Amino acid sequence: SYPKYLGGDPKQLTTTMPADQHKQLHKDMNDYMYNQRNADGQHMRPQRGNDKFKIKKNFNSTQRENALKGFYKGPGAKYKSAAKDFFKQIK
Repeated sequence: SYPKYLGGDPKQLTTTMPADQHKQLHKDMNDYMYNQRNADGQHMRPQRGNDKFKIKKNFNSTQRENALKGFYKGPGAKYKSAAKDFFKQIK
């Protein structure tokens, strides 16, 4: 629910969902995070050359959490259990 690469707890409980839905959630989140950019044009999508260390260097924790809030309130809202779990974690 709260990806480790964006600052989620490595020991968090994960949301149970079918494999195909999990795969689609990652695709949707990656697409969304690619469009989350800083003033220098760097994005939050994890990929070769843009690993979790670089993302954490380029975006502070508030920016990363706000991006996840935007995802789960927008295109990620269709993943109801994952969205619910995410918002429970950030209380």
